[in-house]
Amino acid sequence: MNNFKPYYKNIYIEHMRLFKKLSNNGLVAFYNIELEKPKSKKRYNAIRTALEEELEDRQIDFSVIKEIEDLETPPVILVGNKLYTINEVPLEIAEGLTMMYLKAAKTEFKGIQVIWRNEQEICYTQHGKEIMISARTVIQSFTKGLLKPKTIK
Repeated sequence: MNNFKPYYKNIYIEHMRLFKKLSNNGLVAFYNIELEKPKSKKRYNAIRTALEEELEDRQIDFSVIKEIEDLETPPVILVGNKLYTINEVPLEIAEGLTMMYLKAAKTEFKGIQVIWRNEQEICYTQHGKEIMISARTVIQSFTKGLLKPKTIK
C-alpha cells in the first residue's frame, strides 16, 4: 500500500474495496467516466493507484494509460485483457462504436464510414458530409451500455 496521508489513505482503501466488487468492464467504466472528476491531484493519485493495483491484480494490460499523469485521461476500451485507446483499434471498431452511440442517441446511423480518429475525436462521413464526434462521448456511451442490466423478455 502506498504512503498516502490519512485522508487520502482512506480514499485509497475505500476505492480498493469498491474495485474488488466491480467486473472488468466496471473498472473500465469507472476509469472512463469517474476518474477524470477528482479536482485534487492527491485524491486523483489515491484513486488511480487503487485502480491500477486492481488492474494489475487482474492481469489487465493497462500500459496505454500507465505513463499518463494528467487529470484528463484518454478514454479506453477493454479488448480481452488489454486496454486500448480509440487510436489503437481498427477503424471498423471505431465505426461500430460510433454506430452504437448514434443508435442509442436515436440518431440515424446507417451509411456512416469512419475516416479517421484520434484520442479526442472520431470523424465520419454520412450522406457526403464529414461529421466529427467526441471520442470520449462515444466510448463513455459504449461503456455505460455494457454496464446496463440486461432485461429478459
